[in-house]
Amino acid sequence: MRKVQWGWKLLAWVCFVVLPGCGGCEGENTVIDSKEEPAKEDTFGLAPEVANRILAYVDEEPVRVIDLERALQEQGPLLRVKSVDAKGRLALLESLLTERALAAEARARGLDQHPRVREVTEELIIRALATEIRRRLPEPSEELIRATYEARRKNEYTTPELRRASLIFTKDREGAEKALAELSSQPDPSEEWAKLAERLGVVTVRRQAQEVTDYFARTPRANEAFVPQVVRDAAFETEVGKIYPHPIPFEDGYYLVYVIAKAEASEVPFESVRDAIREELMDQALDAELTKLVAEELAKAKIDEEALLSVQYNPGE
Repeated sequence: MRKVQWGWKLLAWVCFVVLPGCGGCEGENTVIDSKEEPAKEDTFGLAPEVANRILAYVDEEPVRVIDLERALQEQGPLLRVKSVDAKGRLALLESLLTERALAAEARARGLDQHPRVREVTEELIIRALATEIRRRLPEPSEELIRATYEARRKNEYTTPELRRASLIFTKDREGAEKALAELSSQPDPSEEWAKLAERLGVVTVRRQAQEVTDYFARTPRANEAFVPQVVRDAAFETEVGKIYPHPIPFEDGYYLVYVIAKAEASEVPFESVRDAIREELMDQALDAELTKLVAEELAKAKIDEEALLSVQYNPGE
């Protein structure tokens, strides 16, 4: 393994290059002379001549300021805080050099040609390709973002008025009518509602004697729990805290409905979802570009179908 070239004087150099506000640090403390090369990636706000200064060599490959800065940006927020001063950046550089040295040794042993390593490398290259293509895509226009919002406004971004109710299902119509007459005279029927559920006759196996529903709309929404339409209509015709005055026929029994609460209709404003729509449109454009690129490459591919069909597989072996 080639020896890593760097030393403790680098602490002062990092202070000079990466932390301009650090006092008492001069350019002559740089350990290795810099070689100017054009930066091809994001320099994170660093001037190109700073971003490309060389901090160390590992296996004759330079480690530059931009490499250290990229490693810093890839850290989580908590670790990044620990690496903002000169001491923290030096520790980060040590870690980066260690990774580079081990990777150099692995390549020297030919491990970079291992099938699994090549597979992972290809996956990373494909991700980098997608990132590069996405970066060059034009931004969706404000008109397109707004039009997308308007097209989805009713189904995705608007919540209709909702009701929440407690339901009792019974086969005893006479008992249900008698109980409703009693409840209608109560100032607060909620106190007697649970007792009513216990008093009423046998319930069907598909219903609980008393069922408190989630909020539901008058017109069923996607993925909403089943509530019969006749029950929905009754709930929306009843004030909150009141009981619908009649048993509601449904299949082989009757529903009693006590409206617990309601939620007013609401709408998600455009500004709240604008960025999410923009990202989605960018992803769609990226998918289209990748699909086009793949189609072009596959058109050039020469597939030997005869060889493919001649392969004999033995799944059991």
